[in-house]
Amino acid sequence: MEDHLSLPFLESTGIVISASLKNWLTRVKFIANTRNVGEERNRYIRWALCKIEDNAENSTLDWKTIPPVMPAGAEDRIPRILGTREKKSGDKPATSSGVRDALMKETLLRSPMELKAFVARAFDLYDGDVAKGRRTYDQATMVGMLNIARHLQKAEEKETRKAAQQVILSQPSPAPLSGRTGPVAVSGPSQNLYVPSRARLVAPMPGAVPLKGKGFPIERADRSVEVNFFSNLTNTTANSSASSPMKGKSVQLERKYSRYEPTESDIRPLKVLRKAFSFITNRFHEKEEEEGRRAALVYVSEQLKGMRQDIRVQSIENGFSINVYELHARICLELGDIGEFNQCQSSLKHLYGTLRSDAKKHSCVDFFCFRLVYLSLSSQYDSLSTELIDYTNSYLDKRKQEMLPDGQTVSFTLRLCAACEEGDVRGIISLLAHFPVEMTFLLRIYLPKNRIVWLRNALCGVRGKVAMRRVLLSAGVLPICVKRDDGAAEVAWLDGSMVAAEKEFQSMCATLKLTLPKEFSFEKEVNEECPTFADSSELLTSVHNYLNYLTTRNDASLK
Repeated sequence: MEDHLSLPFLESTGIVISASLKNWLTRVKFIANTRNVGEERNRYIRWALCKIEDNAENSTLDWKTIPPVMPAGAEDRIPRILGTREKKSGDKPATSSGVRDALMKETLLRSPMELKAFVARAFDLYDGDVAKGRRTYDQATMVGMLNIARHLQKAEEKETRKAAQQVILSQPSPAPLSGRTGPVAVSGPSQNLYVPSRARLVAPMPGAVPLKGKGFPIERADRSVEVNFFSNLTNTTANSSASSPMKGKSVQLERKYSRYEPTESDIRPLKVLRKAFSFITNRFHEKEEEEGRRAALVYVSEQLKGMRQDIRVQSIENGFSINVYELHARICLELGDIGEFNQCQSSLKHLYGTLRSDAKKHSCVDFFCFRLVYLSLSSQYDSLSTELIDYTNSYLDKRKQEMLPDGQTVSFTLRLCAACEEGDVRGIISLLAHFPVEMTFLLRIYLPKNRIVWLRNALCGVRGKVAMRRVLLSAGVLPICVKRDDGAAEVAWLDGSMVAAEKEFQSMCATLKLTLPKEFSFEKEVNEECPTFADSSELLTSVHNYLNYLTTRNDASLK
């Protein structure tokens, strides 16, 4: 019954495996292995499975609070996932063969080639549980069957490695060598190599007759032959045919990204992708009128991610690929999806370097600046230094100068990075005027983190009471008066408007749990009508408490 505590089995029954449950199962398996009596161990496993079943619906449960030791008077009951009875003769099967065949067909279609043999074995094991009434195919899923197959594959690989180690340890020490095998044709520098036989590793028995015939010459080979064989073998080049990229056969104009391994029937060829690109761009305007801009952007982002998958599996690298990645990257910035943007800009960097003639027609300069600011805001300073070194080296090559930004553009970009680090809101707003609007979207993704750093740095040098207007200014939520190119003055907000700035400030206060004065009004502070003051030490304590909280989480950081 130890297999019933495995993660693939529990996932196949619908149990959601959290990190705390995974650690709890590790302790349960250790305790189960310490019980020598089989029935006692099985009873303990049944108790553990019942515990998991009883708390399956509580997704927020911390399993650290549940002891893995079975109480002395614990009830011995059969878990529902194991079944409560054996299948009787005359009972109807748990599911029809059609459901099993359809599930197996879909699983084999989506599984990699090396996993197909284990999929069949997984279904054989599942058939046994179905025959005993423990499970039904109505409960089975394709993902669950794939997990069982992967578990079987890992178990077999482990046994194979263990058996190979035992064979190596059991082999005797090499004895005096005698005999050699015949010539073997190998593609490489030498076409007449003598491969050492296994018979050479075994000492000849007294009175043994030397092997004769084809492939077993009588003459004795010395040590130099074996050394030359391995030397030539390492210099031999094997002729292996490169795998050709997949060719799509689908004609669908709409397709979302699939997390499963796609097949040729799922992938669209380049001709269909061009039509799909025009279709979804036209569909965007229709959705924007019907459902709003954000809903339309989400739709286009999902479709472009599916197109990126089609492009990647078919190894399509041309100007059309650059168009798809650039459009998706810009949409991801507007939606605030920094993960997808990072994937797009990484692929664009490769495409720009591979397709230099096509890159000149696209926005390689804009995305170079986006990459520098992204690396700075995400505190990837080593990668930022590497990018600047590559830029300097590439700028010396006249063939690459057309693809690179000029010195003034790079200077503006680095000044923007420095302004974000220092909290210079006036400088940020002034410099953003030199970049496309997507640079503003990129900056707003990291504004919540940067505002906390700006506020902490400002409060560290204040004692006693602090004006709330200074707090707002440090957080970058006050309007800034900047001069346009024509010399006219303009009031600009880092968040775009007063409503958005007030919303962001309230969100920051809720995150940091800041205690604001009762008479505080955001609108009045902006208009300087009724100034209010707060205790700087209390505000700084709230900021430090939040930063200390972040140190206890592995999924959050603030540098």
